[in-house]
Amino acid sequence: MDENEQKVHAQQSHYEEHEDNDSNSALSPIPQNDKNEKDDKNNTVANVSLGTGKDNAEIVENDVLAGSSSVRKPTEHYSGDEVNRPNLDEETDTFEAAKSTRDVKPPAKAVPKLRRTSSSLPLRLVSLPKVSCREKIIFCIDHSDEMFRNKFLSHGSNANPVFKTLVSAVKQFVNTKSYLNKNNQYSLILLNDGAQLITDLSRSFDEVLMMLEDIANMPNSHDYEETDVDKVFDLSSMFKMILELCGLNENPKQFVAPPYIVRVVFLYGRSDSRLVFSSGRKSFNDLIQCPQFFLDCVYIHEPPDDNNIVGTIFSSICDLDIGGTSHVYEVGTDRNMACLFNVFAKLLAHPLQRPKQKEKMIEYELKL
Repeated sequence: MDENEQKVHAQQSHYEEHEDNDSNSALSPIPQNDKNEKDDKNNTVANVSLGTGKDNAEIVENDVLAGSSSVRKPTEHYSGDEVNRPNLDEETDTFEAAKSTRDVKPPAKAVPKLRRTSSSLPLRLVSLPKVSCREKIIFCIDHSDEMFRNKFLSHGSNANPVFKTLVSAVKQFVNTKSYLNKNNQYSLILLNDGAQLITDLSRSFDEVLMMLEDIANMPNSHDYEETDVDKVFDLSSMFKMILELCGLNENPKQFVAPPYIVRVVFLYGRSDSRLVFSSGRKSFNDLIQCPQFFLDCVYIHEPPDDNNIVGTIFSSICDLDIGGTSHVYEVGTDRNMACLFNVFAKLLAHPLQRPKQKEKMIEYELKL
């Protein structure tokens, strides 16, 4: 073997020996210290990629403080269902909003509301004790054609005329007042062209109720086409008859309990007949100057419009309350008849024991 062949053979032997050493070193076990460091590094990477946001933030902060050169930021994972899932709540709200918009009806025409006002005329007031003394109650009830022609709003077909409904309300009122004080007296005056006395003051309220029932069941034969041409009603005749009936000639002193009081319940139901004092206001002024006299008014009317003078009539009724002691109510025929019964329930209070009715109406609520 020459010299060149010996050199080549020596180099091959050197290479084979070097490869054997490398294979043995790859198969040899890893030292324990190196293995622990490698596992810690792998665990750190796993925790960073799979941990919660709070844990990831703590790990990243620790790595930065430790001077790590390869800081792995936490990643956020989103699934396709979460990104593309439709918002059913928003679609439902949109559908309901569109449905409600289609169902909206145009607002109904507003009906003008009657407002309770007070008279500005001066009057010397005399205070009386708040005692429940005997009452002389005089019903002045309108007997015009409108009271029999108009009807309250009803969902059924058997709606009674206003006068019949009024008779039922007066009947309940009288029975309750007689239960509270059996010494009360009652009288009835009907209002046609003028005032007509039907029953005198009496403790026997059955006579008043019987007369009302008979009048309600009788057809109204009064000819209003000829007598009501001027469309006015004279209050002078009514107050003149009241003054003659009750005889308020005494003037009680202040703080002296009266033996009785006189209360007039004026029930008017015309929507196109003005209230006037054709014969002067002397009888009316004599009555309101007496502290024992009280005037309550209930106005039953058609819905206000351009074809009637409901607002003007109601203002005239409010002007009758000069002393501020009257209670004035109004009930439209476009409402339920229960409103009329509620008004009479409010009138049950004794005039000397009830508060004054201000421009802001006193509200009562009946809970069954």
